Amino acid sequence: MDRRTFLTTILQGSLAAALLPNSISSLLVTQYGQPEICQQKMSISAIGVGSFGTYCTRLLAYSVPHISCHELRIDYQQHNIPDFSGLVNAIQHSDLLFMLADTAQPLCSSVLSACVDAAAEAGVQVVIIGPNFPAYLQYSVCKPNSSPSCYCAADPIIARNLIAMVSDLVNTTTFFAGVDFANVRASLHSILRSGSNGIFIIGEASGANKGVLASKKVLTQLEQQVTSSNSYRGAMACIYCNSETYLNDFDQAIIELFRFFIPPPTNGFNIIYNCVIDNSLLDAARVAVLAIV
Repeated sequence: MDRRTFLTTILQGSLAAALLPNSISSLLVTQYGQPEICQQKMSISAIGVGSFGTYCTRLLAYSVPHISCHELRIDYQQHNIPDFSGLVNAIQHSDLLFMLADTAQPLCSSVLSACVDAAAEAGVQVVIIGPNFPAYLQYSVCKPNSSPSCYCAADPIIARNLIAMVSDLVNTTTFFAGVDFANVRASLHSILRSGSNGIFIIGEASGANKGVLASKKVLTQLEQQVTSSNSYRGAMACIYCNSETYLNDFDQAIIELFRFFIPPPTNGFNIIYNCVIDNSLLDAARVAVLAIV
């Protein structure tokens, strides 16, 4: 049985129930060695349009590695649409493109439409993040094969953290030889597709049981969103720990997430997760989860 089949069995079968009270990191680390940072596996680009978007991309550029950031400033007084021809190369060579803009602003909406169509022609997956959902997608200006995912976030910090979590998930190797980013792309589309309700939450805690506490902070907020954990149909999660205590912190955090998210055997639920080493946390652990209702 390969590693992916084994982990899937843990999540979906009775083997998970037997393992949950015990440590699971030892099963993974023994075979796959100590944590290490791998080379980038997914090319991620972020394009900020207008004031909201450019603020977001500056946050990303200063704090998140492995992401190519670009700005499209708009002169609202002269109503000039910026020249984005120089971004064509960045769009075409991306595996995943985040567009950040306030789509309530007409000029931003026009620019987004052009970028989304360019990405669709290149076969690039697009996620639009901003304070408002893009109304222009309802009109004929958007080509039929343009099907971007959307997440509503009025706070640029939330937008930055969501993109950082996705980048960390696919571009960091710790216990695992790597996360299949094809699955990540499929999960992103499922979580953020039209008609779905994507919920992004971060929890942080310190102390001896910081892994448990950080996960419980996230799960408490998720429980407030729906009446039952069975209402969640998918999730992506990153557990951030320091290199001194990551084994224990990861064990604590992921076991709590499993207990919440593991469905009945008939449910087709899927969770993708990774452990990320972040020594700036010192005596803290952080859990970031993007879930679909």
